[in-house]
Amino acid sequence: AKWHRDAKSPQDPERWMDWTLLETRGSGRYCGVSLHVWNPRGHWWGEGDEKFFVDGETFPSTFGTGSEDYFGYAWCSPEVFNRPFHNQTRNDGNNRGNVSVNRWHISDNVPFQDSFHGVVEKYLLNRSQTLYASTAYWYLAPGGNDAYERVPMDDRNDYYAEPRIHVEEGVLEGEHLRVLDSTGGAAERQELFNYEGHWSGDAQLFWSGARPGDRLTLALPVREGGDYEILVRLTKASDYGIVRFSLDGREVGDAYDLYHPTVIPGKLRSLGVHALDAREHRLVASIVGANRVAAQSYLFGLDWVKLRRR
Repeated sequence: AKWHRDAKSPQDPERWMDWTLLETRGSGRYCGVSLHVWNPRGHWWGEGDEKFFVDGETFPSTFGTGSEDYFGYAWCSPEVFNRPFHNQTRNDGNNRGNVSVNRWHISDNVPFQDSFHGVVEKYLLNRSQTLYASTAYWYLAPGGNDAYERVPMDDRNDYYAEPRIHVEEGVLEGEHLRVLDSTGGAAERQELFNYEGHWSGDAQLFWSGARPGDRLTLALPVREGGDYEILVRLTKASDYGIVRFSLDGREVGDAYDLYHPTVIPGKLRSLGVHALDAREHRLVASIVGANRVAAQSYLFGLDWVKLRRR
């Protein structure tokens, strides 16, 4: 059995790659693998197919239907489970953080006479900073080529690190604002690391299911009274609507068309300068329509709100 891992994340963030489980030459049998997944940003990682190239095949004689099937889920599960030939010994929660899975080929071991190359597709894009480490188990007859050197124990520990996430200074994160009321749809945190661009905290407050005329009321806390310019950063996309804001019952700023062909962080928008006393104010986003070329889903995303003292 031999262990290996990602040396570093590939530079191209738009790519996924084949992760080698085992590559060897000679005569033997492939008998299984233990895979550790470091998935710091979450999201389901297990759609990558396993592929086994036996004795120099140019197309794999085994071509799976997803990592979840190969490791015995048949469906995504964050639960720890143990079975005779497959198990999940660790899952830090909702597939985010550390995940360890195993698959043993006992009655279905894979014989090879000249060579074996087994891979699993690393499904998430490299920008997710997901890393793999695996230990493969196989028999190799004398005279075969074992290309794996022993890895010192010190090199097996702490090979991964928490990703650096940009956080805008001095802002109220949209996903952390308290929702006071919604006349339609649902507002929740949405992770955005898979999209081009940079959102503070890699997340936003995402409002979906609303229709024109619906209002989303957010608590806007002010710690110290004074004159403040209210700045907002909104997301734009092909299915986003046109939104207007009000503060404590009075319209502020312009109506903002959030249509864009792709998902991007929008430009900074000012809702004007206002005298705010030290209390919890009510910031309301209202859907007033959508661009005629937009998908009429009327979505809304708020990255952050900043109170700039004047």
